[in-house]
Amino acid sequence: MLKKIFLAVSVVVFLIASSAPISALPLIDVSVGARYWGAAPSGDMSYKGESLDLDDNLGFDREWSPNAYARAQLPFIAVDAHFTQLDYSGKLKDYSQLGGSGDEFGDIDFDDVADASTDATINLLHAGAMFSLPIPMFDLGVGVGADYIDAEASIDPKDADIDKDTGSGTATLPVAKGYFNFSPPIFDINLSLAGEGVTYSGNTFYDARAKLGYVFQGFLVGDLQLEGGYRIISVDYDEEDLTLDSTFSGPFLGASLNF
Repeated sequence: MLKKIFLAVSVVVFLIASSAPISALPLIDVSVGARYWGAAPSGDMSYKGESLDLDDNLGFDREWSPNAYARAQLPFIAVDAHFTQLDYSGKLKDYSQLGGSGDEFGDIDFDDVADASTDATINLLHAGAMFSLPIPMFDLGVGVGADYIDAEASIDPKDADIDKDTGSGTATLPVAKGYFNFSPPIFDINLSLAGEGVTYSGNTFYDARAKLGYVFQGFLVGDLQLEGGYRIISVDYDEEDLTLDSTFSGPFLGASLNF
């Protein structure tokens, strides 16, 4: 838990420091923020063997993970970036029902395993730019970007004569992206929808977010926004030894500074 909080704070501090010179320029609005996301996993993964259910076989449950983001609004152009880390741990279970003899995770044969712990970490880094058309009460944007995905999963048998095995994979995906924000007059609230996605050669990735925010005007160096919403990430990727066909979804809470 402390590691996750430290990571989120470190990334946000870096984004604030990096954006400070930009925010001093005219006609540029900058937002930096952090969110805490309760992502519940579903779907399957495999590493040189049988597909394992994230919940039923690997024992993964909802975990709260940090993510940080920054957005700069220039005339007609918006650029943004965000970083997310998902980190899960559990205990191998129900593996005896996977399909019989020969089911494996890498070099681990489940027929030889009596007890094992499981871990998975997924890091996602996104950067992109959009053509942005701000009009009264609305902010619309469409554009392109790239997502870098770094995933790693491991199973560690408790049997002394069976070694831990780890599968990993990385991918850089070009994505299309969109943004919609509604800020009604008088009220200091806003509703936004944002996301990125791509489909190619049987692989699919998308990241969608819905958010409701309340803005406190003139807070220290800028406007403070408290926000809550829902996020879903879906990954179907099978071009490396580590295969993911998984979805991560759940609510988030966060705060941002706009200056």
